[in-house]
Amino acid sequence: MRTIGRQGCGFARRAISEHLVGARYAASVRKPDPEPWNPWTPPPREKLNERQIREAQEAGAFDDLPFKGERIPLEGDSAAGDWDRAYRMLRNARFAPTWIETDKEACDLLA
Repeated sequence: MRTIGRQGCGFARRAISEHLVGARYAASVRKPDPEPWNPWTPPPREKLNERQIREAQEAGAFDDLPFKGERIPLEGDSAAGDWDRAYRMLRNARFAPTWIETDKEACDLLA
């Protein structure tokens, strides 16, 4: 009859304790395997971009930009074409759709 050495008992004890405690505890103890290397995936570009932005911040490239700490005004969106002109005309006439006016009245009543 073969006797189990000390190493065998430890392995059996660990396997039984993992089974008794549950897979959740065992998963939290084990480290996940890193993703295997895949030659078909492109290199991570975000890290390069983040490094370039950090270096530019450290060099002070963003210190003298206009509207620093303020909201950027979105006036005159020329790419919108006719919609921009229509919006500007309605805004200057202080016109709003009925559902927005109703919402403003309800907010005024609740305040």
